[in-house]
Amino acid sequence: VLAGDREKAGRIIEQAISAVPDNDGLQILKADHLIAVGENDEAISIYETILARRPSDLIVANNLASLLSEKDDAASFERALAAAAPLRDSENPYFLDTYGWALYRGGRAADGIAALEKAAAAAPGLVDARYHFGVALIETGDAARGRVELEAVIAAPGADPRRVADAKRRLGLKN
Repeated sequence: VLAGDREKAGRIIEQAISAVPDNDGLQILKADHLIAVGENDEAISIYETILARRPSDLIVANNLASLLSEKDDAASFERALAAAAPLRDSENPYFLDTYGWALYRGGRAADGIAALEKAAAAAPGLVDARYHFGVALIETGDAARGRVELEAVIAAPGADPRRVADAKRRLGLKN
């Protein structure tokens, strides 16, 4: 991957998995690879399989809920809420961001915004939390506070260009 040959990296991951098929670490590596190449549904399937074996694994729950929350259908939102449930009492801002976004996308706006606000306050440099918080605020009518969050996303060094472009679009700015 670092050498710029993601295809070769994918083949090596597959070779490793064929040698040690039940290794969850390799499966997570494969899921990360699939996400990088845009095959999120396959990554979701891997995370669901691992979570069934390891229901208390918060990292797997977080990754699964995060992927499901980005889909646009009610069934995925329900699955995201179920996967994110163990993250509820976490103080980890990454987990709180995922939990809050799953709540928000799943129709529980007030609860989602509360968790997202906590995540953004705990880690102001966590661009995804600021983005999710800003989007939720704007979509629920709190444009002034949402603008502050999305402006922080736009100004953040190294922010995901898709997040920045969407933040600009939502604020009526030109790309």
